[in-house]
Amino acid sequence: MKTSTVLFALCSLVGIEQAIAAPASELQTRATGTGNDDCDPIQGTLNIRGEDALTYDADCWAMLCGGKDPVMQKIASSYADKHRQVAAGSAASKQPFKNPSSNGIKALPPTTAWGLNQDWDSAEEFPFASTVKGGQGALLFPANKKSQDEQKISLSAFYSSNKIKGYDPAKKGQAGAEDGTWFTIKKFTGPVGPYCKAYNDDDISVCHKKTADPRWGYDPAEYAYIYDHASKTFKYQGK
Repeated sequence: MKTSTVLFALCSLVGIEQAIAAPASELQTRATGTGNDDCDPIQGTLNIRGEDALTYDADCWAMLCGGKDPVMQKIASSYADKHRQVAAGSAASKQPFKNPSSNGIKALPPTTAWGLNQDWDSAEEFPFASTVKGGQGALLFPANKKSQDEQKISLSAFYSSNKIKGYDPAKKGQAGAEDGTWFTIKKFTGPVGPYCKAYNDDDISVCHKKTADPRWGYDPAEYAYIYDHASKTFKYQGK
């Protein structure tokens, strides 16, 4: 589902009524995205560098097909690492793809020259650990280390160029605490993978197809898992 559709779904009835009543000039101002709430997120374009195309392709599937919200709120950096932990996070720090069979995960695909022949044993997570909804309940996908390293650079650049601030939960309820913290990725540019291309085009038909980019040679949606804290196991969430 395209971002614009989700935005309308998330906005309260009161907000919609206000939008209908507002003059055109005010609506145009709102459309720029203040980032002050989930109905008016900063809308930015994310430029994919190279090997981060894999990690973002998994993320695009999560938003387009996997039911994850494309409207996110960046969290203060001190909280991000907690989101990766096992206790109350995504369990990405457990590195489940390093020993897939012992974690109830199916065998990983073979390495590729494009991926520098690195194993797909690094856990990509979505929503991002750097967001409020990151952590517990995040989807995990296998990726190689290079793709993760490049994503750190491109995602940091996205936050910086769009002046997206980190929300501090300790300041909940304080005036202005959430200002400039809400965002959505309106479009991905650069060497996009098939799911990000579909995300850009609002093409949900890709959700029902086998979609493997020849660069990495597998469909990340077929390797989507989530950590179940009750059973302390990884549950399959893919196609």
